[in-house]
Amino acid sequence: MATAGLYIHIPFCSKKCDYCAFYSQPKINTAKQQKLLASLKQELDTRFIATDTVDTIYIGGGSPSLLNEKLVSFTNYLSTNFPSVEEFTVELNPAHVTESLLAQLKQAKVTRISIGVQSFVESELNTLGRNATLAQSINALELAKKYFDNINIDLIFAIPDQTSETLKYSLETALSFNPAHISAYSLIYEADSILKQKLDSSIIEKTSQSLDRQMYYQTIDTLAAAGLQQYEISNFAKPSYQCRHNMKYWQNENCLGIGPSAGSFYHRNRTMNIADTDQYIEKISARQNHFTESAKPTNIEFACETAVLNLRLTAGVNTEQYKKRTSYDFEELFKTPLQKHIADGMMIQDGNNIKLSRDALAVADSVICDFSEI
Repeated sequence: MATAGLYIHIPFCSKKCDYCAFYSQPKINTAKQQKLLASLKQELDTRFIATDTVDTIYIGGGSPSLLNEKLVSFTNYLSTNFPSVEEFTVELNPAHVTESLLAQLKQAKVTRISIGVQSFVESELNTLGRNATLAQSINALELAKKYFDNINIDLIFAIPDQTSETLKYSLETALSFNPAHISAYSLIYEADSILKQKLDSSIIEKTSQSLDRQMYYQTIDTLAAAGLQQYEISNFAKPSYQCRHNMKYWQNENCLGIGPSAGSFYHRNRTMNIADTDQYIEKISARQNHFTESAKPTNIEFACETAVLNLRLTAGVNTEQYKKRTSYDFEELFKTPLQKHIADGMMIQDGNNIKLSRDALAVADSVICDFSEI
């Protein structure tokens, strides 16, 4: 028997499944929505080990709120089948939020709402190609506060033409809603996205690396001053409001992912589902293999994966806990990169805790990658 987190990926569009709001793919129609939900249930029934206990659920990917009443029915299904859940998150697109939807999600035992605002500046939303207006974002947050105490706001910085002043405005506006959690990400230009096409065509210009970093530390300091402490590279929370589900990823714990492009690390097996929604439905319906990747990490691979994920947390690696989980001594296993990065000021050792320094946070990937293999 094990405890697991459950991630459900419900794509917004028919093909691309990441950063869906920035793609021009058509929305999935009603008939396909029904087929997708049936496939999600079928995959869950096939893969979930009945003796396990689920303590966190996260419904995300694209915009599950597009399903509206079907989403409510699906959350009720999950709550009924997994009564031991302590944290139940649903991502919402501001354009789809209604008071009725929020009330029904609350009744369905959802405990946490994540709202993809991205920016509180209308021109920046237009640049991103968001389908939600500023007025819809504000309305969604005002309504959400009536039903939920645990609300996350997603923000993006380093948007083309964004300035420190407009970022300050977005951060202060977000904080005015007194959220328990804020996720803030530097803009990524995903392949095949409309933004990437505009960048390649010189319609928009990428934010300079120096301004990107400046905005990142501006975000860290502004949120800290408001009582939201950084606990992961891109995540900030009031005390005791860290996202428990996402902590499972960073601690490399049991997590089962269901749906197109959903990844899993479940009973030491790492898998990735096929991304194309049509193919996913077809494979699940025919009970065929729907993985694009499937592997059982070796002990040393597990140790490296755990190190990389743990180092994303501001608390870093606790060497005692690390040894209990992996059977490896962190300081011995990573002696060379550890010595290198302590010497160059990128890492700090404080007793049993080894973590990134403040200076390293903005270039975390370039530091952490040194722990990805032996």
